[in-house]
Amino acid sequence: MSISPELSIIFSFLVFLWIFAKKFYPVIISTLDKYIQEVKDRICEAELLHDEASLVLKESRKKENEIKRVIEEEKKKSEEKIKELEKKNGEHLRILHERFAASLKAQLEAEYIKQKDLLIAKLSDKIIEKISERISSDRYKISTDFNKEDLRKISTR
Repeated sequence: MSISPELSIIFSFLVFLWIFAKKFYPVIISTLDKYIQEVKDRICEAELLHDEASLVLKESRKKENEIKRVIEEEKKKSEEKIKELEKKNGEHLRILHERFAASLKAQLEAEYIKQKDLLIAKLSDKIIEKISERISSDRYKISTDFNKEDLRKISTR
């Protein structure tokens, strides 16, 4: 009995499939399962990292908003403090201006009094001089016991 070549090829192919199914198929399947599991694990890990990154991003945005809020509050406080200091400085400048004006007024009054006294002294000296000239002139032969100091006292009254 001879086996036809087509039958022997079919038989050989079936034996090959059976050996392949018994020996190599489980190894290939287990390797593919491991690879699939690794891919699934990586996907899960990536999803966890994505979720974690999303949480961190949300927290960082919250902190950023909080920092912005704090900066705005501090900016407002600083502006208020600047306005308050400007107001105080204006008040201090006004007080200094008033003091300076009062001091200048006092100096001017003192100088006025000094110049007035000098002018009165010069004027009284001139009056005494003129009166002395008139008294001592030949037209008036009047003798008086007045001296310059007595006349000065009289003229300043």
